Amino acid sequence: MSSKVNPLDKARELGYAILQSVEYENLIKAEEDYYNDPDATLLVKRLNDKKSEYNLLDDKSDKENEINKLQQAIENNTAIQNLYQCKNRYNKLLTNIDNIIKFITNESERTSIDTVHEKRGCNGCSGCCKK
Repeated sequence: MSSKVNPLDKARELGYAILQSVEYENLIKAEEDYYNDPDATLLVKRLNDKKSEYNLLDDKSDKENEINKLQQAIENNTAIQNLYQCKNRYNKLLTNIDNIIKFITNESERTSIDTVHEKRGCNGCSGCCKK
C-alpha cells in the first residue's frame, strides 16, 4: 500500500529549499547592499520623482534629458545593477520551478489544448483534439 503525498507539505519543503538557494541568498545580499548605499537609493528615488513630474507635463522635452541622465547613472551604479541581476536570476529560478511543475502535471499540455478549443470556438467539443 502506497502512502499519499501531501502536495502542501512538499510545497513547504520547496519553499525552504528556495530560501537556501544561492539565488535567494544573492538576492537578499544585493537588497542589503542596495539599501545600505545612499547613492543608489537616492538615484532610484530621483528617477521615480522625475518620471512622476514627467507624466504631469504637457511639454515633456526638458524632463526627458534629466530622466535619461538619471537612467544612465543607475546603469553605472553597481549596487543597483547587482540588485537587478540578482532579481532576474531569482525570478528565473521561480519560473523554472513553475515550468517543471507544469510539465510534470501536464498542465502546459492541458493549457495548450484549451487554447486550441478557444481558437476553434468549440468549447471542448472533444472532437478536434483527440489523440
